Amino acid sequence: MAQLYKGVLRTDKTVLFCIVCNCKLTANKIFGVKQHFESTKHKACAERQNKNSVLTLMAEHGNSGHINIFNMDLCKMFLSANVPTNKISHPAVIGFMDKHTKNTTPSQSTLRNKYVPILYDSCIEKLRQKAKNKYIDETTDIEQRLIVNAIFGVLDDSAEERGKSYLLKVTEVERANACSMAGFLNDSLQILWPERIEYEKLLLVVTDAADYILAAMRSLSVAAKCCRVLL
Repeated sequence: MAQLYKGVLRTDKTVLFCIVCNCKLTANKIFGVKQHFESTKHKACAERQNKNSVLTLMAEHGNSGHINIFNMDLCKMFLSANVPTNKISHPAVIGFMDKHTKNTTPSQSTLRNKYVPILYDSCIEKLRQKAKNKYIDETTDIEQRLIVNAIFGVLDDSAEERGKSYLLKVTEVERANACSMAGFLNDSLQILWPERIEYEKLLLVVTDAADYILAAMRSLSVAAKCCRVLL
């Protein structure tokens, strides 16, 4: 069990511990462990761990002592709502901010250069945690502009993950061929598993039936060994 959820659970071969909550588990079966993962306590501890990881990322970016939480939350709101950061310079936005807040409105360049990289790294880290010790499936979609998207989902029957998918990487490729697709897929998986791509965790790939896509998937299935391709 601890091996399956490495980094989340540990054991002394007698008692099972949750590393996130720093507590021992009374259940030793998969159903009981999943119930613990769904508990309010575990989710709160996981959220606290995510916040700590954001602080770590701030330090890595050299901004630990110069982060404005208001600017961080403002940038996160813009990105989450799919609002371009240059809208922060719109007179209507500036007027609203001056009227209803006591905070200085940050410039577009401040949001883009200082806060977007931190939020990006934080988002990628959350995706890594979701994929950690879980099996995934991946979907690729090719458009006429030769834009390829990697979308993955966690094969988990929990209510939180059921039916959800996550956009991992978007890239424009010069040529639509097996080599470029195989390289793109490997680059995408490298984001989830930066130290070593865990091909054994990739069980299913859903794609169209283009010949070059199938050729790329065949090479990937050799690495993944148990990967299945659905058309």
